[in-house]
Amino acid sequence: MAQIVDNVAVGTTPIEYRRVPCPREGPAVVGVVGNPYWLEISVMNLAHWGSYDAMRVKDAGGVWKDLKRDWGTNFVVNEQLRGNISVQISDSESGDMVTLEDCIPEGWTTGNSFACQVNYDDGSKVATSDTGGTLPIVDNVAVGTTPIEYRRVPCPREGPAVVGVVGNPYWLEISVMNLAHWGSYDAMRVKDAGGVWKDLKRDWGTNFVVNEQLRGNISVQISDSESGDMVTLEDCIPEGWTTGNSFACRANYDDGSKNL
Repeated sequence: MAQIVDNVAVGTTPIEYRRVPCPREGPAVVGVVGNPYWLEISVMNLAHWGSYDAMRVKDAGGVWKDLKRDWGTNFVVNEQLRGNISVQISDSESGDMVTLEDCIPEGWTTGNSFACQVNYDDGSKVATSDTGGTLPIVDNVAVGTTPIEYRRVPCPREGPAVVGVVGNPYWLEISVMNLAHWGSYDAMRVKDAGGVWKDLKRDWGTNFVVNEQLRGNISVQISDSESGDMVTLEDCIPEGWTTGNSFACRANYDDGSKNL
């Protein structure tokens, strides 16, 4: 079983944030899916900022009905709706409210989306696609700083480390997976039958490339320049290896521990 490392980095970093508006062009769009007895209504392309968390609808009966939130701006209703339908969506935190009057027309069917004129609670309007227009940008945005506590933690793993090899005889990408130690490994070198360690170029993650031929058994060494951690996979890639394969390895950590 992979060993869990005790030395972890701990700290707090301040994250500055600002809630910003979402400028959009064209009309808001309401989508309707489901069946006559269960509907999911979603609202897209809204220009105002805010995490809208409530929706209600008004059909031909003239009474506003609260819907249950599914996710995002998707809400569900478990009853039949008839005739033109108006949609009102609001954000309980800021008090923002958007009303889409008669957005879903009489004769609507599920599986369709409808372009709507938007009436914001501040009196501004957004024209439908028939008349064109650009959505307004809201000036009042939330600004602040929140501290984010973090801790670098180990990655417990079971079984051996695994090295994958892809490419061709003159260009190889070597990747290392299932390493138990923590760290953002950013350097790799390899040693083939020639007995000399060769530095590889990082592609992404723990994937590194080499632009020359490698022969015989290959050892892989991967390290983290920040912490100084180093893992050596001795003769992990066996003689006679071919590209497109992965190899299980015994990992020798620089602290003397081993991952079998």
